Amino acid sequence: REPSKSDLFWASRGFTVVDSKTAEELNSWIRENTEEVKNKKLKASKGGAAAAVAAAAAEKPFVVSVARGMASKALGNIKLPNKCTDDEVKKAAIAFVTQEGELKAGNQHKGVVIGKTTVTVKL
Repeated sequence: REPSKSDLFWASRGFTVVDSKTAEELNSWIRENTEEVKNKKLKASKGGAAAAVAAAAAEKPFVVSVARGMASKALGNIKLPNKCTDDEVKKAAIAFVTQEGELKAGNQHKGVVIGKTTVTVKL
């Protein structure tokens, strides 16, 4: 068959133009190869990868920062279990701030604000 205008246009742009029989063969070959890759990924994910994801999901990271007046400073991250209470988060954040040297022993903090993933200790 003689190529049409659109076939010539796409060929000039670097695309390969094939007839319908060749296109069907290529599509069936691509389907077979993608199914093999998907099956391999499913088998791999059922093993060790799923356990690693479950272990990582068991802990929730919090960004701990210190606020003095209007200025705040991020100190670092703490990881706590997903099902911990606000009181446990507060105690862990105060211990972390004290460990970092921002809150001296014997000094009091003015409060702790707990967000979804952040904890701010007011000094």
